[in-house]
Amino acid sequence: MRCLTITDDGSGISDGNRDKILNPFFTTRRDDGGTGMGLNIVKSVIRAVGGDLAHESCHSGARFRIKF
Repeated sequence: MRCLTITDDGSGISDGNRDKILNPFFTTRRDDGGTGMGLNIVKSVIRAVGGDLAHESCHSGARFRIKF
């Protein structure tokens, strides 16, 4: 299995949101037009081709791992 890890250096994902971010319609930016579908669509496409998407803990920013 191959993996792709994507990390940014932003403010990260709060503890209270970590378990929700891959759920459809979850957003912290509804007032700015967010629908909460972005990460869920990515997860669905990756799973449709036999992969997986997961959030991983990191010291700063956000980190996601895609397994192919």
